[in-house]
Amino acid sequence: MNVPNKIKAITIKIISLCILVGITVILMIKFPINQPDTSVVPTQSSAKTANDNPGKSNDNQANKTLLFSFTTQNPEKLYSTGYTLSDQMFDRKTDKLILVDLSNDAYINNLPRVFINETNALPYLSPRMGFLYRYDTAGNKMLLSNDGKAISASLADKMVFVGERNKDGNALFTANGEYYTFSKENGGAFLKTSFDPLLEKRGIAFDYPSYYGADNSGNGIHLIYVNKRYGYANANGKVIVQPRYKAGYEFSEGIGCLIDALDRQLFFDIDGDLIMSPIYYGTKDENNSKYLGYFYFHNGIVRASTQGRSQLKKNPYPNSEVILKKDGSLLPIPSDYQVYAYSDGRILLGKAGYFGFMDANGAWVVDPVYPYAKPFCEGLAVVGTADGKRGVIDQNGILVIPMAFDGISDCSGGMITLMEKDLGWFAIQKLKLTAKVQ
Repeated sequence: MNVPNKIKAITIKIISLCILVGITVILMIKFPINQPDTSVVPTQSSAKTANDNPGKSNDNQANKTLLFSFTTQNPEKLYSTGYTLSDQMFDRKTDKLILVDLSNDAYINNLPRVFINETNALPYLSPRMGFLYRYDTAGNKMLLSNDGKAISASLADKMVFVGERNKDGNALFTANGEYYTFSKENGGAFLKTSFDPLLEKRGIAFDYPSYYGADNSGNGIHLIYVNKRYGYANANGKVIVQPRYKAGYEFSEGIGCLIDALDRQLFFDIDGDLIMSPIYYGTKDENNSKYLGYFYFHNGIVRASTQGRSQLKKNPYPNSEVILKKDGSLLPIPSDYQVYAYSDGRILLGKAGYFGFMDANGAWVVDPVYPYAKPFCEGLAVVGTADGKRGVIDQNGILVIPMAFDGISDCSGGMITLMEKDLGWFAIQKLKLTAKVQ
């Protein structure tokens, strides 16, 4: 690199740093604090205070400190010590939530803006399985990598995001009938990969984490597809369940699920034997996370319904929603509560406009005090107050992102996007310690 180019590169870095400092100053003015807490992990006592009054957002000192604390982390230092972006379930004791530097993105940081709602605002920032899609004020989209850097339009504009993963857990794109994954190596490239949509789809059309529907507990048993029907074969290729079913899913906790012509969930063991009467229904290929919990056992339970698909279409949350155990019995649900989803070992229940979460044993882990709640994804769930503010809790109900935002996305591929109507968009990386660096 010659001297003028070095000077230019240094100048760009200085300008970017100045912009980031400016954003930090705005945050400090918007949310003044006395002693900045550099940890993104709140104490249980401060985080739980949102439960005390679900009708209003908790605007206490701890939450203001927490919002500012996202800007005080050094992601490069964490990467060098063995932290990586992770879509695995969040562990508050060890994992980190780190602010992505979007200071050089004029569309994302164009202040002020008109905020409509969390899914209808321009500019708009959306996480997709570890990537970010940024929509500008005209609705034009740009694909960003998880560090907030734009992926070359000459590459990305040809690709359509699929919303599925290949067998290695990588997010898929498609172009001209071929499937691709993206690699950041050598400046970034889309690489061809294999994917069979008839056998490798996971059942629910949402941006699922890599562990969803992939516990590989069938001892080599796998789906087969013959004459447009599904069944199972063992590791030696011997058919153990004849292919006569309209849909099928891989084994979870040693149990496989096939869907018959009446949309009933039929569960089979590793010998191919039906383990319970086929009286419970499922849903198939619905288009968002509110249908989570069907098909796959987790912590010994699975979601089911006593109504068929046609009734579910009319009412996605019928009172017939149940939680089924492996022995065919039902997990007791508190009176008048309705099952809304099951994911990450947490059952989302609602009653009279308030929501909470139970564990797989039927014990409340998050009291039903929130007027707004979404299913858990990657060990985190978005919850909200009656005045429209949103925050994020972990599986124990501890607030890890304060109730200070007007819109928050589900965690997707270790990425979360947040909207505050005066400050604009933020993106958070969820980092997990995966290796000790010597």
